Amino acid sequence: MSEKEQEATSFVIEQRDKIEIYAGEHGHVVIKQDSYTGEESVVLIHPDDVELVIRHILAARDEAYEIRATSKT
Repeated sequence: MSEKEQEATSFVIEQRDKIEIYAGEHGHVVIKQDSYTGEESVVLIHPDDVELVIRHILAARDEAYEIRATSKT
């Protein structure tokens, strides 16, 4: 297989761990992620802070896309 053929058929799929988002029993928004190693990460967010957190997540997402775009060169 030529290098060009190999380049066209090779790609990487990143590991994406499962994320759960739900309302917790004490009235917080819960974000839980289980990793492939079995470790669990949990973030509790007060409902009043959800919109602010979303804005920061969207800003971080945009920055992450910029980083990915520049690192592919």
